[in-house]
Amino acid sequence: MSEERPPAGDTAAHVIPAQLIHDLRTPLGQIIGYSEMLAEHAEEAGDDAYGRDLRKIRDAGYRLLELINDHFRAAPDRPGAAPAPAAGAMRLADFIVPSREPILAEWEAFARTCAPASGAIDSVALRDHAGAVLAAIAADLRAWHGRNAQPEESNEHAPGGDGDTPTAAGEHGAGRAESGFTVEQMVSEHRALRASVIRLWTAARGELGPADLEDLARFNEAIDQSLAESISRHTDDAG
Repeated sequence: MSEERPPAGDTAAHVIPAQLIHDLRTPLGQIIGYSEMLAEHAEEAGDDAYGRDLRKIRDAGYRLLELINDHFRAAPDRPGAAPAPAAGAMRLADFIVPSREPILAEWEAFARTCAPASGAIDSVALRDHAGAVLAAIAADLRAWHGRNAQPEESNEHAPGGDGDTPTAAGEHGAGRAESGFTVEQMVSEHRALRASVIRLWTAARGELGPADLEDLARFNEAIDQSLAESISRHTDDAG
């Protein structure tokens, strides 16, 4: 069956409330992130069949996200609100997941330079939980977009989980400790990830507007939170 997409240049894509788009994208980001994390656990345990099934769930999540991005655009929430960005001017949260592969390729290339630990592990291990980390960051950005539309609630939330639930970043830190990466190398990985995402997005985005600068600020907070979670688990496991 051929894939149906809006014609090139079609501005009459389905217009739905911005909050509905947010409510669809956020759980998809969580599904993608957790399925990838569970798939990596399954494959580490030697259960390749279960890992393949989980990656099918992840891939279906990516496909649904692509369909949302391709076929829907947000309507202004209220009279006088700024129009939603055009499809070619997507927000950072909506850039990260579709651009996952080039971001992960740069992550892997940098991780390969973290000798001597990197010399003993393969490509899959070098990308350890990276896809889930990206999905979690994108979901955090989208959640922030939704809270930012409701100023009375925006100061009641901080990035990150509740401290008890395992996170992709925490699992990454534990995996890096097991593989022999130092804390300094893991900090460098996050610094390289930050630089890769910003460089690739700004190149694709072109001129940045006020909303984009807000996205960058929130993205930096999410990266810092991810790093803190990774260091915490790395320290616990290395100790």
